[in-house]
Amino acid sequence: MSVIESWSIKLAQEVAPDEVDLAPLMAEAFRTGGKAREELFQSSGGTVGAFAPGDVISVMPPLYQSMFAVAPIFIAVLSSDAVKGCLDAVKNALTVIELRMKAEKLAPGPAETTVKPAVPPGDAYAPLRRVIDTMRGELQSSGLSAEKADVITLRALKALLEEPQGATQFVQQLSESR
Repeated sequence: MSVIESWSIKLAQEVAPDEVDLAPLMAEAFRTGGKAREELFQSSGGTVGAFAPGDVISVMPPLYQSMFAVAPIFIAVLSSDAVKGCLDAVKNALTVIELRMKAEKLAPGPAETTVKPAVPPGDAYAPLRRVIDTMRGELQSSGLSAEKADVITLRALKALLEEPQGATQFVQQLSESR
């Protein structure tokens, strides 16, 4: 199994389980670039992650795009000495967001408020903050809500930061358009 195939499956299991079967094909098409990549982003005006015949827009292509947009910075994060601290920060931020989402389901309150995932201040975490902000922005520009973009970003980063060597290979290969 190739790096692209194994990591695309792993990421889909984390962020879009319904897309696991197609994730490797989508990753290869993204990596190929050109018309193959363009076709990943063509839609009939549906909602990202929706389920209606002809209106499904996949989550994985925007995720790949978000990783492509931030690849050089993210590769630096993955190879830095601060990777363990970055993983802890991402896990903590994800826990806070998921707990808030559960609380809102149990006791719905006023309209949705956006809370940016917290990353500790300091220069060591500046690259991680940039990765999170860029990935979140790319996902939101694809039509995802801020909350979904935050969760997908953090779940993907958690999976990638847990295995930095393999993740580095994946991000490098994904960002090498043909």
